[in-house]
Amino acid sequence: MMQVSITSLDAEDSAAPLGLRSRSVVLFLAQYAGALVLCLVILIWCMRLWQMDLRFPFFYQGDALVVQSYIKTGMENRWYWHNHKLVLA
Repeated sequence: MMQVSITSLDAEDSAAPLGLRSRSVVLFLAQYAGALVLCLVILIWCMRLWQMDLRFPFFYQGDALVVQSYIKTGMENRWYWHNHKLVLA
């Protein structure tokens, strides 16, 4: 059975100077921020969001109507199962 020691990894991090450790944290966060920006740019380009009117839903088919009613009910009543404004004819 193979055992991995976590204490050796912690000892290396604690032995590093504070400036080096903070620089690695900044680099780590910069990489995640870059990935987030890249994903947002790809999403905006693929969906052509600059041409869309964002005041209206994208879809009115399938499960989109149910999910839209859940979201609106949750915003108005704080719970998505009880909507007194939504009635059957």
